Amino acid sequence: MSSNLALETIAKHPTCTTKPHFTGIFRFASRADIPLLMVGSILITLSAIASPMQTIVYGKIFDKLAQFLSGDYSSVELFLHDLRVLIGAMMGIAGGRLIFAWLGITVWLIVGENTQMNARKSLFDSLLHKDVEWLGTKENLIGSITLFFRCIEEIRSGISENLGLFVQTIASVCCLFVIAMISLWSLTLIICCSIPLSAASSWVFGSLTAKYATRENMQNARASKILDWCFAQGDTVRVLNGKYLDLVHFGRVVDASAEAYTNMAFAISANSAVLKLLSNLVVVGGLAFGQYLVKTGQLGLGNVITAFSACVLFGTEISSVGDIVALLNKAQASSNTIDALDFEDHYASSTPSSAISDISCFSQKTPCQSMTLENLSFRYRNTDSDVLNHVSTTFTLSQMNFVVGESGSGKSTVALLLSGFLDKSKGEMFVDNVNFEFLAPEWFTENACFVELRPLIFERLLAANLLLGSNFHSGDRATETLLEEACAFADLTGFVSLLPNKLHTVLDSNKLSGGQIQKIGLARAWLANRPVLILDEALGSINQKLKLLIMEKIRVWRRNCLTLIISHDLTDIRGLDHVVVMEKGCVKSSGYADDMRSILPKLSLVSIKVEDDLANSHTEATETYNYMNNPAILRDLELMPAAGLQVEQTDSLGLIPIVKFCYKTTENKFLIALGLICSLLGGVATPGLSYCFAEVLLLIVKYSFSPSNGHGSVVTWCLIIVAVSVAELAVTFGSHMSLQYALEQWILKLRKLCLAKINDQDMSFFASSKPSYLNTLLMNDTRDLRNLVSEFLLGLLLVVSLTLLGLIWATVIGWKLALVGMAFVPLVFLVTLTYSFLLQKYETAYKDHVADAEKFSLEVVTAMRTVRVFGLATQLSSEYTDKLGRLYRAGCKRAVSGGFGIALLEFCGTSATATVLYYGMYLIVRHEYSQKQMIQVLTMLTFTVASASHLMKLLPEIARGQRAGTLISRILKLNELPVECEGTEKRALPNVNKAVLAFKNVAFAYSDPQSLSFKTVFKYLSFEVYSGEAVVFAGECGLGKSTITQLILRLHQQDRGEISYHGKDVRVYDPEWYRCNVALVGQEPHFFEGSVIDNLLYGLSGSARIRGEAHVEECLLAVNALEFVEKLPDYLDTIMGKECLFSLGQLQRLSIARVLLRKPKVIIFDEPTSRLDSENLAKISKLIFHDLHEIDPRLTTIVISHDPRVMAQASRILMVQKGAIAEDGPFEELIESNGAFSRFMA
Repeated sequence: MSSNLALETIAKHPTCTTKPHFTGIFRFASRADIPLLMVGSILITLSAIASPMQTIVYGKIFDKLAQFLSGDYSSVELFLHDLRVLIGAMMGIAGGRLIFAWLGITVWLIVGENTQMNARKSLFDSLLHKDVEWLGTKENLIGSITLFFRCIEEIRSGISENLGLFVQTIASVCCLFVIAMISLWSLTLIICCSIPLSAASSWVFGSLTAKYATRENMQNARASKILDWCFAQGDTVRVLNGKYLDLVHFGRVVDASAEAYTNMAFAISANSAVLKLLSNLVVVGGLAFGQYLVKTGQLGLGNVITAFSACVLFGTEISSVGDIVALLNKAQASSNTIDALDFEDHYASSTPSSAISDISCFSQKTPCQSMTLENLSFRYRNTDSDVLNHVSTTFTLSQMNFVVGESGSGKSTVALLLSGFLDKSKGEMFVDNVNFEFLAPEWFTENACFVELRPLIFERLLAANLLLGSNFHSGDRATETLLEEACAFADLTGFVSLLPNKLHTVLDSNKLSGGQIQKIGLARAWLANRPVLILDEALGSINQKLKLLIMEKIRVWRRNCLTLIISHDLTDIRGLDHVVVMEKGCVKSSGYADDMRSILPKLSLVSIKVEDDLANSHTEATETYNYMNNPAILRDLELMPAAGLQVEQTDSLGLIPIVKFCYKTTENKFLIALGLICSLLGGVATPGLSYCFAEVLLLIVKYSFSPSNGHGSVVTWCLIIVAVSVAELAVTFGSHMSLQYALEQWILKLRKLCLAKINDQDMSFFASSKPSYLNTLLMNDTRDLRNLVSEFLLGLLLVVSLTLLGLIWATVIGWKLALVGMAFVPLVFLVTLTYSFLLQKYETAYKDHVADAEKFSLEVVTAMRTVRVFGLATQLSSEYTDKLGRLYRAGCKRAVSGGFGIALLEFCGTSATATVLYYGMYLIVRHEYSQKQMIQVLTMLTFTVASASHLMKLLPEIARGQRAGTLISRILKLNELPVECEGTEKRALPNVNKAVLAFKNVAFAYSDPQSLSFKTVFKYLSFEVYSGEAVVFAGECGLGKSTITQLILRLHQQDRGEISYHGKDVRVYDPEWYRCNVALVGQEPHFFEGSVIDNLLYGLSGSARIRGEAHVEECLLAVNALEFVEKLPDYLDTIMGKECLFSLGQLQRLSIARVLLRKPKVIIFDEPTSRLDSENLAKISKLIFHDLHEIDPRLTTIVISHDPRVMAQASRILMVQKGAIAEDGPFEELIESNGAFSRFMA
């Protein structure tokens, strides 16, 4: 069995990579959905039968009218009695349709919710059980997941409302066809001759729709990948001047996406126009033929009206099938896109079919005497070289075990293999002589605890974070006592005492320093207390004094327990510790530390002195610091209350403000106006066609009781209908294409503007605006915004204008009947407004739950190692299921309200038609209205109600887009921050009497949204750094050292005081020029998924890039990185993250090389050696403090470090304490002064 604890049996953990029961848009449907599909199909079919039944009643009503006009009725009362019976039947049918349509639509929407829930759960479980290697090498993982979320929405929409409408339409078509054939088969066959042409059109344009929809999805995935880099690594992007290049790259990708969408819109619009034209043309032929049959006396009026009504509805339904099929093609394209995303893990293995009975004894927590590697080799996927090559060694509990070696030697790979994250390529691994092959996955979560460099901190209570992986439950006193002991063990007591709610304070990892995060990870491991403990650079961000104190506590705690420590710092090692020295994937040597002093890298005198001093000072109290007042690392930023984007706030803008927003921001006002005018003309054509049809029906009625009289030519009206239909096709196609192109260009502009506007914010913006939210908003939700404007503008314009036109026309023709019809208009609009309000409420709640679920997924994926180590898969899966449950309930509420609103409006329309029809007949028999007046008024009023019904069906799209429009408008209203945008000077005049960098009485504070207060970091911070100096900022974790680097790099704006460069405020300089001259090597090296050369030259353009290319190898050699780069599969063209994985130390050296290529005047290093082995630490320290200054004596270097070996080489130490510089001077002088720095180092 694979030792990867991520993997379990497929039967036990079904994932989206398991072969689905169904394909296409049904890929995430389950067999449990089959009963719902059957019930939904039956209900929606019963609702569809209502329309054909109404055509029968409609035909009988006109048959009765013809009989009355022919004198077959002896009295008016008898005619009205029969008429009331038929009208009652029509209302009864409408009532049945209301119930069946509501229930049917609701069931179909619930099927869609089941599908999306299955899809999200399937993806989450799939990712939760992928092995770490797959997650590390999967191309564009975050962008692919974001696109997957959008595809889920497309599939949900396709399998619910669109497929439900398709079933309803097909059922209606079949019923109408049967009724038409029974009434008049010859007329029906004439009208049905368009079906082959309609099918051909749908097939051709449907294929194009699917093709371009898939292309658009893939381009959107690329764009999401860029946005994820820009948002998640915003500090790196700004410091390296990459934001403008990223904006250009993003623009090219979304341009390609817009082109694909425009082609897709062309296919959909063309298909819709062709189908509508075919429908009108065949109806014209049917009218002429029907008139001939009535005129010659071959058929009665009732049969003709029934057949004609059925065929008109038949043609309309056939036309609408094309639109529905286009939407289903988009859903199918999303299913194809999911296949293209390739979330399948072809390398993962599952539990073997044959299991050994002894496995069960290793599924529980058991003592572990030893762990042995025999001829172990390992190679990452997609690589040609082994990371580990025939490694053999044994780790026992009788002493502490250390694995040391240079960066990239394979130390962390050993830790990952022993923790169950990776599967060996060759060789054997044993625990107490039991082969890893026979260990159940549960064994690792019960027996091994792996603490990585940056453990996952969930946004939940501190107590809950500490108790992860333990069997304790918060709430009882015994657990509280254990939590306090764990905090004391990891030196968290002072930190906890300053939290608002102590252990029950909700944490945010963005507000924690690197040292604080590592302490929480250690406290968590102490509480888990497992037989095997593996620490992979788990103390690297803690200052030297505290680190040695904590190491002593670890030694006491782990006595007689197997402990393996991966470290670059040899000061942690004692004489009787077992040490394995790694070199180039092999074991160079192993044994007791005392026996290996000759081959271990030499410790500096400073390190030895510090170790000796600390050996006698274990009980010395350490000074606590205020976490809430003093956040530290680059990500340690919080949003000012007046700035940023609160994505969680979803008070939506009204529709009119969004339309105004569109008008102000679009560059295609002419095209939008043209599209609206064409749409209005197309809408006017509809009542025109209705009038023509009314004239033809009137002629047929007259021929039915007076066939010999000349009543005008039906052919003439048919030719007019043909002309109007062709004109309608042209303006409708022009309207759709103009609007779709213009609005796609609009959201294309919004995407670019939003990224540009976010680029103009400082780093505080990202403290509350989560990258996953922003990514989803720009790439997914903007499509809803596009639909909102196009559908709302069209719907509102058509409904208002055509309603007024229809009512005025109907009033002029016959005001009595018009007033009766107008009485239903307020009811229709009241239903529409109520439905709109409810739908907006439920749609907003639904989208908020979607955003919450997607954020949770991405959070878990980015920290999968911590999830696996503490066995959190089941717990997190349960939590995610709860989130999906809330999402499902919100979706069901939306389904119930949506289905009832649409069904109720259709009932109102039928009621209005029936009432007007009865009253119109009444006026005719009373000789107050002519037949012509009644038919025209009836046609106009029916059309008016139908227009309102069309707007009702568009409301879901409108509600979805309102949230996106609100958030996008908020982003665009953000002010350009001076610290990021201000300044034009591109020249600094050096002055030997002035400091290169200076802080003068600088004050700075972070805001705390929970307490709505500001937490001070600096009050009166002042210092100067001169040309050619190499200074180090020292101090406790979390006191603001890295905040200083942020202020220098203009990533934040100080609240008061002045920060100057060569005597001038840094804000007078052009930001890009300034960051070319003042560069930063961050504490955490970040690289995007691209080639090594592109990452090294990131942010450089023009001549600067050409110069950089010429010095790449020189800079790599300077940081001791050329050797391992030359061994990469494609040298500098190797794709980082996909074709190979780099150690943290290698990434750190590449990060330094990237900055050296820019040849800045000032370089700031934030913990540059924290991930380096002793050999590379010495080389990089020599480079920083000596070699670079020899090349350029005027170069200034500023270093943030906890390492005494680094501090000792600085020309000056600046001791940061209590928001100010407590001491300033050479290292030896400050050590001997017995001041703040001496106490810090003691």
